[in-house]
Parts: sequence; C-alpha cells; structure tokens
Amino acid sequence: MDPTGFMPFEVMTQAVIGLEPASRPSARVIPNSPIAFDLWGVVYTGELAGELDCATGVLRADIVNGSYAQALIPVLAPITGQLEGRMDPATSRLAGSWSFNAFETFPCEGEWQATLQP
Repeated sequence: MDPTGFMPFEVMTQAVIGLEPASRPSARVIPNSPIAFDLWGVVYTGELAGELDCATGVLRADIVNGSYAQALIPVLAPITGQLEGRMDPATSRLAGSWSFNAFETFPCEGEWQATLQP
C-alpha cells in the first residue's frame, strides 16, 4: 500500500469471504461479505460483492458501499475497488490482487490469499 506516493508499506487484515450457490451451475456468489481495516487512525470499510466461477476458478468482486473516515473526525468519504483472483483446485487456495481508490491521486493496490473452507 502506498497512499503517500513515496514509501510503500504492508498492511494486513483478515476478512471472511462468504460464498453461496448462484443461479447458474458451478458458480458461487459473494453475498456482501464485510471488509474493514484501520490504518493510522483512518478506518476503511466496505463489502465485497461478486462471483467465483468454479469451472474456471476465477473470482471477481467489487468493493461496494465502501467508505473511509478518520477516527477523530468521522466524516465518511467513498472508496471503490476490485478484488480479482484464481483458485488452485489442488490446494483449495484462492489468490490474486486487489485495488481500491480512496485518494484521488494515490490508488492502493496489493495482493491477497485465502484458503477455501468447507
């Protein structure tokens, strides 16, 4: 993550991405799984909404209802973003990239990984 444009750093958070059956076979939808983290007193929140295509192993999701605000001055500002990834059927792991734009000039990007749970 590099919101300053000068010094990238790592931010880690844990999120649960829920999956449930979709209307088309071999697909799973993400029913607005919440995501949130705090960075230097700025709280970022949103929900993930998208789909995992089980036939191809491709996951695509958008950050919806996203916002950020300073803890001391709780005025919400919107964020948008995407989460993309691919599932490795041999290990049941999902991995990919994410990006969001909370700052007009410094978008944030990174990598993520998850293990599929029953």
